[in-house]
Parts: sequence; C-alpha cells; structure tokens
Amino acid sequence: MMSMSIMSIPSSIKTNNIKSQHGAIYAGFFFGFNLCTVLVVVAMLVTIVTLTKENEMASVSNKEVKVGDWVWFKADVEQCGKIVKIKGSMLILQASDNDEDEDTFDGDYIGGDSRTEVRASDCWLN
Repeated sequence: MMSMSIMSIPSSIKTNNIKSQHGAIYAGFFFGFNLCTVLVVVAMLVTIVTLTKENEMASVSNKEVKVGDWVWFKADVEQCGKIVKIKGSMLILQASDNDEDEDTFDGDYIGGDSRTEVRASDCWLN
C-alpha cells in the first residue's frame, strides 16, 4: 500500500518553497523591468550626447569655430560658407550669397549646390 503522510513529503516540495519560487519569479520580473528601464535611459543619454557632439565646436586655422561662423575652403575655386552644422571634424556649410539672385557654391564640383560638407582641416579663416 502506498500511503503517504504530510510528514514524508520532502521539504523542497512543501508550500514554503512554492512561495519562494513565486517570489523569485516576481523578483525576476521586477529586475527585468528595471533593467529595461535602465537600458532605455542609457539609450536616451547616448542620443543626447551624440546630438550635442554634432553641434560642438571645431578647429579651423588653430581657432575654434562654431555654428554660424564663416569659413573659407577650396572646391574648384576658393569660396566661403556659413557653418550650419558640425559633425566631428566635418563642417556642413551653407553657400554665401555672393551673387544677387543665387545662393549656391561655384565651380564644377559643387557648383549649384546650396550646401556642402567639408573637413575642418581643409578650411581657413579670412
């Protein structure tokens, strides 16, 4: 005859262990939720730092330049452009309005373009 009393049930199967297993599941869910929250916050901070880095200063002719400054460069011909964005060592330049009805760069390479991307090391100040 196979009869079992509560005393013969191993302690690992008793109710206390079941409660601790549920606690572990809840703790795992809570930890996982917090881990996801932390990862989202870190991703947001990285994005903010990246966006800030894109608008930092650059060095032209051993001087710091920023968005809004004018620099000279050569692409077919010597010309100048206004810095509208800085991406690391690259400057995004807007054409100056040298001509009365045109606001584009000159030359065969970038002629007709209103914006161009130039290395800061290839630029100089007037």
